[in-house]
Amino acid sequence: TVPWVRIPPSPPSNYMTNSNVQLKQSTKAKPKEKYWHIYAGKLRAGHVAIKESYNEELGDHYSIDIHINQRHRGKGIGRAAYKQASVKSDYHAIYAHMRKSNLASQKAAEAAGYVVFPTENDRQLTMKWTKA
Repeated sequence: TVPWVRIPPSPPSNYMTNSNVQLKQSTKAKPKEKYWHIYAGKLRAGHVAIKESYNEELGDHYSIDIHINQRHRGKGIGRAAYKQASVKSDYHAIYAHMRKSNLASQKAAEAAGYVVFPTENDRQLTMKWTKA
């Protein structure tokens, strides 16, 4: 008998690859923040920011905040934006904080190299990216 092998589905035809997603530096950035507009092809698809943050558990750290416009969600843009912003930032470690119920953000961050970072906060999930 042949063992069962699950073949992952192909991405949908509207799925964006890393090369189709571009980050453009914004002049809108606040002090101690890096801010980019996300473009999918020629269309603006959202924004991403990495800024200095503080909480009791992690102390001073950099955290990423990403927003994908509704009509561009589910196309792989978040995965590419997480990865590109993290690399472009030149920071050694970046944390992503999200609701535990936000599976799309969790999957996008994980695909970009973020791993779950255990914390005491029971409402939010914390993930960490470390520069290779």
